[in-house]
Amino acid sequence: MKVTVHFEQPGAKPAAVFEMMTDRAFQEQKCVETGALNYTVEIDGAHVRTLRQMPADGLPDYVKNLVRDGIRVQEQFDWSEPDSGGGRVARMDVRFLGQPLVMTGTLRIDPAGAGTVVLLDGDLKAGIPILGAKIEAAAEPLIKQAMRIERDLGRRWLAAG
Repeated sequence: MKVTVHFEQPGAKPAAVFEMMTDRAFQEQKCVETGALNYTVEIDGAHVRTLRQMPADGLPDYVKNLVRDGIRVQEQFDWSEPDSGGGRVARMDVRFLGQPLVMTGTLRIDPAGAGTVVLLDGDLKAGIPILGAKIEAAAEPLIKQAMRIERDLGRRWLAAG
């Protein structure tokens, strides 16, 4: 299933958005605001990796039965060098550990007027026969909600910076 999320960070250049996205405190706050029960954050330059234990809240009952203790989500973003306009692309790999659900794709930040546009372009795959499409459909709104939380946190973060 294709997952696309597009939003703007007004008034912030791509360099500022990249700096925020590779800041440990920002990533930790993102984990908190998305409801992580616990988390770890590792940042090595342009490589960001988080591991979150998420509650099963908001999942349909047929999925909750598979993840009674919640879901461990491992995200990895490997950012490119900036292009001539200051934009960057991250290879994205999101694993739902212990579950046959993976999202791969890209996260882009590009200049847009006085701000930055952020575009997530992912491919969400559940490797379960028969139930796969239902699990993907259940996960998609949660992924989009997490991106809205990240957008809103980013706007507050950049405005305070």
